[in-house]
Amino acid sequence: MVSPGWDVPADLEDVRTRTTLRDTLHELPIDAIVPDGWRVGTTVVSFRDELPADGVTVSHPASARELLLTDAGTEGETLGVYERDRRTGRRVRVASVAGREDDPGAVRAGLEETAERAARIEPDV
Repeated sequence: MVSPGWDVPADLEDVRTRTTLRDTLHELPIDAIVPDGWRVGTTVVSFRDELPADGVTVSHPASARELLLTDAGTEGETLGVYERDRRTGRRVRVASVAGREDDPGAVRAGLEETAERAARIEPDV
């Protein structure tokens, strides 16, 4: 197969699927981990000079603060837990968990750390 405008044949034999953070998240009992009233979602995040990456958000409708779990900004060997102010967009890393986004144990540990921090956030009044 030859791609239009290219003189090099396209070889798809080296293409592999990759397990993403979203894929791994679907394997976990989210409702048993995250505190009542908190919602889990997914997003795409970008950090300076890095490609966009998956992120898991844990947010409460009565709080402007949310938590983000991602491997962006961590060089891929850890998962970072960030607290983000949805009004200003500012995020600060508050914890790190060893492991990768394709490791269910690491993602669960990261989500548990995120949930513990969420439980300490007081809703806005």
